[in-house]
This record gives sequence, structure tokens and C-alpha cells, in this order.
Amino acid sequence: MTATSFLGPASRRLFPISHSREEAASTVPTKSEDIAARIATIEAKLNEIPKATVTWKALYSSLGVFAAIVLGVTGFFYTRMLPDKVELGISNSPSLSKSFVAVDKQFDSLVEKVDKLQVTVSSTMNPKIVAAAIKDATSGDKVSLIRTLPNARKLLTIAREMKVPLTEKEYKEISAPLFSQYVSARDSFKQELWSTFLELAHTRTSTDALLHPVSEEEVARAKASNNYFEGAEIDLSTRETWKDTIFKNCQIRISNPGNNLILDHVRFIDDEFNSVAENETSRKLFQSLLESDSPSVTKKVAVFTVTVDKPILGSTPTAK
Repeated sequence: MTATSFLGPASRRLFPISHSREEAASTVPTKSEDIAARIATIEAKLNEIPKATVTWKALYSSLGVFAAIVLGVTGFFYTRMLPDKVELGISNSPSLSKSFVAVDKQFDSLVEKVDKLQVTVSSTMNPKIVAAAIKDATSGDKVSLIRTLPNARKLLTIAREMKVPLTEKEYKEISAPLFSQYVSARDSFKQELWSTFLELAHTRTSTDALLHPVSEEEVARAKASNNYFEGAEIDLSTRETWKDTIFKNCQIRISNPGNNLILDHVRFIDDEFNSVAENETSRKLFQSLLESDSPSVTKKVAVFTVTVDKPILGSTPTAK
């Protein structure tokens, strides 16, 4: 794609020619050097983040700064540097491509610096740091939690998308106090807690797959007994007992929460629970999953019971 096709004929109207060749040539390096200096400053600040503990604010703001820099550098190129050179090329150069050589070099230099910054940010995605930040955002009384739980959910999404392997112990430590609060919670606070349980369950089924991948033998055994489900919508109420079952990338729901439900060595992998309605049975499901000492859930569910047992070593669900 050429510069003219990228900007179109409206480029003259959007970016009226206002710079001489000398002005444009001196402006680009100055602007790029300024951004490079800002990146260096932010990288230094990121390196100051403590490696042992961190509050959700410190981690979240650092990630936000990184996102802003990436968007800022890209936006700067397309809205400032690129138009400047387009103006110069349109007015003075017979060949537009030659006019972009300097810009390309400057932008490549900035991209390289941003790549290095990304490596620095990735290093802060240490599981202990992420777990500490989530714990910080899920601790406190009702007033503080109503304010911080949305941030906890965002951090959980980041942990899931960046594949940060949180441990069973960390999920238990994060979720147990929230379940205690849920018992007496009301109205908006109860909804905040429930939304957090949904995100915690989704993230745990994702990160468990990293720490405890399902073996091919486990998948083959589940398929042979018609207990392997992948990419399916699953209603747990359609069976009273789910044994040696793997659900992978499934949408989980419970249509009849009053039914008996028994989970016996069940693996949830990268599953979503947004269709699970708020009720006592669903709460027990989430609590059993999040406080489980292993990636597989085993629990007798009379009107809902769930126990935990050794992992199913393996990982993948699809109804076949």
C-alpha cells in the first residue's frame, strides 16, 4: 500500500502543507528523540517495581502506561510524522517512496525501543507479582471491594491472556475470603462478587491447563467413553453424574440447579461460565473449582456437592 492510497486524496485537506523541507527534516528527529527519551524513563520506572509484592495499582498502572506508550508511538507516527513526510513528498519530491526513507528509519528505531520495553513489561508478569496484585484488589471490606473488584477482574483477564500460571493455593487464597463475604452480601456488592467468581473460574480453567496439561491418553480415554467435549455448550443438569470428563473451550451452564449433580474427576479447560445463573448450586460449583487442590474437580452434589481429587493430567474438551 502506498502512502497516497493509505491517506487518500483527502490528505491535503486533513494535513495542509505547512513545512519546508528543512523544517520537516529537523522536526522528525526531534520528535522521535523526545519519544525515545520518554520510553527510557518509563522503562526505568518499570524496573523499579518490587519483585516480591505489588499492589494492584502499581501493576495495573504500569501496564496502562505501556499500552499508552505503544498507542502513542503508533499514533504519533500516523498523525504527526507520517503527515509531515506526506506533505513534503507531495510538494517537493517526484518519488514519494524516497521521501519516506527517513521516516521509516525513525519509526523502526522507535519500534525497537518499544519491543525492548515490552520485554521489561513481560518480566513483571511474574506469577507471584500478579497473584499479589490480585490479592490486593480482592482484599478489604465491602466499601473498598466495590471499588477494587473491577480492577481485580481486569487483572485476571490479563493473567489469562498473558498465560500467567497461578497455582491452586493462590486461587484458594484469593477466592476463599470472597466466598465468605458473599454469604451476607446484598445488591450491587453481591453482583460484584458474582462477576468476580465468573472471571476467577474462567481464568483458573485457563491457567490450570498450563500447569497441568492433559495427556493424549487422558483425552483418548475420555473420547472413548463419550466424555470429551470441546467447543460445545454444556448443560451440567443433563446428567446426574459426570465421570472422567473433559470440557475444553466450552460454555458451561446449569439449567436445573435443584437436580442432583456429581462431578467425579472432571477437568474444565479454558471454559466460560457467563451462562451460569446465580444460585446456590452454581456457587458451590465455583467454590469447589476455585478451592480445589488439583485441576480436576470431584464432588458429590446431592443438591450440590463437589469434591476435589488428583488431577486428570491432561487438557482438552469437545463433545464428540
